[in-house]
Amino acid sequence: MKRFILLLLCCSPALIYSQKVPLKWGKVPDEDLQMTVYPLDTAAEAVILEDYAELVFDLSDGDPKYRFEHHRRIKILKRSGFDQADVSIPFYRKGRLEEVRSLKAQIFAPDGSSQEVDKKDVFEEEIDERWSAHKFTFPNVQIGSVIEYRYQLISTSILDLREWYFQSTIPVRWSELRMEIPEWYHYVTLNQGRELDIQESDVQLALITIPNYVPGYLPGNDDYQQKGLERIQANVRKARFVMKEVPAMHPEAYITTIKDYLARIRFQLQAVQFPRSGYQPVMSSWEEVAKDLLEDNQFGEQFLKGRHFDKPWAAVNPLIKDLSSDADKMKAIYEFVCRELKWDGTYTYWVRDSDL
Repeated sequence: MKRFILLLLCCSPALIYSQKVPLKWGKVPDEDLQMTVYPLDTAAEAVILEDYAELVFDLSDGDPKYRFEHHRRIKILKRSGFDQADVSIPFYRKGRLEEVRSLKAQIFAPDGSSQEVDKKDVFEEEIDERWSAHKFTFPNVQIGSVIEYRYQLISTSILDLREWYFQSTIPVRWSELRMEIPEWYHYVTLNQGRELDIQESDVQLALITIPNYVPGYLPGNDDYQQKGLERIQANVRKARFVMKEVPAMHPEAYITTIKDYLARIRFQLQAVQFPRSGYQPVMSSWEEVAKDLLEDNQFGEQFLKGRHFDKPWAAVNPLIKDLSSDADKMKAIYEFVCRELKWDGTYTYWVRDSDL
């Protein structure tokens, strides 16, 4: 039954938004090319002029997935903003859950001349066991340049859709996310940081293509078999979320997780309800999340089974065996950890190397 539910999570609504898209590829207004200072933040080293994305569910090969199309345009105002020309597009590599396609990038000089980023200058870098990133650097960056890039991210991770950040470490003039979600998917929307300037939602009837499943044809086989595709009418929710003139979130000392404080919106699948099927909860409880983490071999198993504790204990025991108070022992252990712990620059709660 679970397999049947998973395979049904595919559709491809062909809807067109009535609202005007805030930017077009390669069409940079003269006022943006000539901009020398961002009026709302005259100290800004760069500004995101437009940040736009569309997220739609899609059926291309029978697997459940969504397509996330992202287009960003940035104005470089100072030399200190040149680091905005170094772009990293992360994607979840493990299990081939996500894939980046149709990546394009180009840079405009203040006089309007343009240069595309060569495909051979885009490379893939492994971040950790789960994540990788496509990286590239815009060439010939100068004060006054406008850079833009766009790509498609194809993801089969439909439980948690790609979150959208309205805010950045530089000002954002316009940030917009549009979505199309069939009525069968019930998502919880989590908005944090700032109130939306525009939030629109509409439901329209549309023809949706889904796999056609029939009961197994062998005696005693209750599994469902796919027999082609079928098109059915269903309600599709179209949503639009906009923030404009969002101020920069500047990094502060001792804050290593600044992304947690940025204005953003997230979506988590709560339940599914397909035609001829009942309401089926999907979202886990906190108790189930804790159980899954404790049973994960890269998290809970690392300490529940007491793996490799003999080595650190043998190292720390001589430091505390002659100490009488718990406070002194804790201080000694803390200082030991500070000396011995080496950070590899990765933020994660998963164990990468359990050979402690």
